[in-house]
Amino acid sequence: KHAQQKRACNEYVIAKLAENLAEIAESEASSGPDDPWAGCSLLMPYGDYPDELEREKFPQMLTSFAKARTIIPTLSGSPVIATAARFVPGADSAWIPAQIFREVVPIRNADDLRFLRSLDVSTLTTTEIKARLITRQELTVEQRVGLIAGLLQQPGLRLVYTSALLLDAAGQTLGDGMRVFLPPSGGEPPRLPEWADLRFLNQDMREKLASQLGAGEARELQQKLSGFGLLEYSLGNVIRALVAESNRAT
Repeated sequence: KHAQQKRACNEYVIAKLAENLAEIAESEASSGPDDPWAGCSLLMPYGDYPDELEREKFPQMLTSFAKARTIIPTLSGSPVIATAARFVPGADSAWIPAQIFREVVPIRNADDLRFLRSLDVSTLTTTEIKARLITRQELTVEQRVGLIAGLLQQPGLRLVYTSALLLDAAGQTLGDGMRVFLPPSGGEPPRLPEWADLRFLNQDMREKLASQLGAGEARELQQKLSGFGLLEYSLGNVIRALVAESNRAT
């Protein structure tokens, strides 16, 4: 009986310790704008727990209390609870615009990722990511270039590639699934019929993409961006694309 009472006492103390640590972490998360990971960092184990704590199920208790606290940093700048946060591979404010991905967690390293998984933070699906990119037209050229460059660094996000991130020669946004030609190296691009879902890439965007991706040659740039619907310019390519469009329309 004495042993049972001692064990119950230990469980109570361990549970209160886990609860208090989660509460302190929440306070740190809300009061430390210079370090958005301050709250989570307080709870990350950075190694194995002592056997005594493992026996008393301290890691499980701490995880349970942590899930209910607003400690997860997001691109919005405000911490949220685990169920409200979303994970995107390689997420970083340098390429993911906060205004359309407010709940996405900026990832620093593998330790962050392990901690998020321990709290069951859900992944934002490629379908959801692409849907947002297609419907939001207010992104600047710089944001679009940053997004494209960031997506190219994440093999698991290939299904997100969309021509909707490109701008045409007139600076207009495009729909998903459109084919976009690189503008000819000299002179103005030819006018295309209105019924054709074909456009020429905005020149300013082309220059920024070439610089960001280190693609000096037109063919190199086209190869890097083929998944986004970018085609190399030639009169023959344009004619073939127009014929294909006409055949689909009849």
